[in-house]
Amino acid sequence: MFPELRPALEHTSRDTAAAALVSKYLWLMVAATEDDAAAFFGPLFSLSRLRGLLGALVAAGALLPASVDGRPGFQVAPGA
Repeated sequence: MFPELRPALEHTSRDTAAAALVSKYLWLMVAATEDDAAAFFGPLFSLSRLRGLLGALVAAGALLPASVDGRPGFQVAPGA
């Protein structure tokens, strides 16, 4: 899926790897809603885990709230 991440993911925890994938996805998408991310990551992990990851990334300052077509969403923070 993201071949450039594979070497780094081999030596990280599952949560760190999942957070890296979510962050990379949002960086590529520029901004996305939780529903968009859930549709993309549905085969990989549950909605509750995705919500936890998004919340943790917002708390860490890696993601910012964003409006996507009038719906609440997320984007990667500048410099993150």
